[in-house]
Amino acid sequence: MPAAEFERIHAWLGQRPEVQTILTTACAETELLEVTTGKRLRRLHVPLAIAGITPAPVLVARWPLLVPEQRQAAWQGLQRGGAFINEQLARREGITTGDRLTMAVPGGIKTITVAGIYPDYGNPRGELVLTTAQVQQWFGVPPEAMGIVLAPGARAGPPRRQLSERFNVTVQDQREVKQTATTIFERTFAITRALNALTLAVAALALLATLLAQAGALRRRLATIRALGVSRHRLLAVQLAQLAGLALTTGLLAIPLGVAITACLVWGINVAAFGWRLPLHLFPGEMAVTLMMAVLVALLAAALPVLRLWRTPPRALLAEEENP
Repeated sequence: MPAAEFERIHAWLGQRPEVQTILTTACAETELLEVTTGKRLRRLHVPLAIAGITPAPVLVARWPLLVPEQRQAAWQGLQRGGAFINEQLARREGITTGDRLTMAVPGGIKTITVAGIYPDYGNPRGELVLTTAQVQQWFGVPPEAMGIVLAPGARAGPPRRQLSERFNVTVQDQREVKQTATTIFERTFAITRALNALTLAVAALALLATLLAQAGALRRRLATIRALGVSRHRLLAVQLAQLAGLALTTGLLAIPLGVAITACLVWGINVAAFGWRLPLHLFPGEMAVTLMMAVLVALLAAALPVLRLWRTPPRALLAEEENP
């Protein structure tokens, strides 16, 4: 769309009482030439995507940063002429906040300071974010798109319809996009939860089958102990405590090992492969459920042969011991 048409739309939107904020964006392509860290200079010549944004309060509050505690300082730096870079570029080239980047612009070069680093999942390219005005000034590009933030309580239908009719432009309601994406993700997560439950059930059945397979040998060993005069109550209590303790100990060892493997995957392999790192969240409730399931299965597997032992006379048990 020509810049003049953008100006017409911008002016028209500025007169609408239901429009709270107008977010104009711009895009460009360039090459990252140098990175300066302190007194150390590195030459790179890396392709770089440039994105221009409008630092309005709605973006300041919601734009994610790798270090949220530095949000205010980062946005102040962007408004003073600094830049944000995505996590891929920061990790790939070893760039951190405060480094100075030199890039090519039409007719020369520009140096800018990194004010913040933001996560950018799924983007394979390095990206640098400036204010829209700065991108237009340095690269001479027209506005790319325009976002509209409506005032609280305002309906999106009337301005959307009037924009389509008056200026023949395509208007997309981001709330509809978000709702559709959320619905898709919820379906995906529902399938994931079902698969998790199925996996846990299969693991429980496998554990139960393994312990029951050993029940015959266990019962023959207990027969001699029972014949020596050990009470049934004591045998039952000891066997239940042994298997439950074994299951609990195994689970307590397995959970930290699983967390460690996941951390290596998220913090190491994923970063090396894609250049960005997902947040690692722990779920103590699900860990507790898994431990409880393992202990309950172990108790069930221990109780079945011991209950059979309870009902069998010692003489019959010794006969089984002699003729396995």
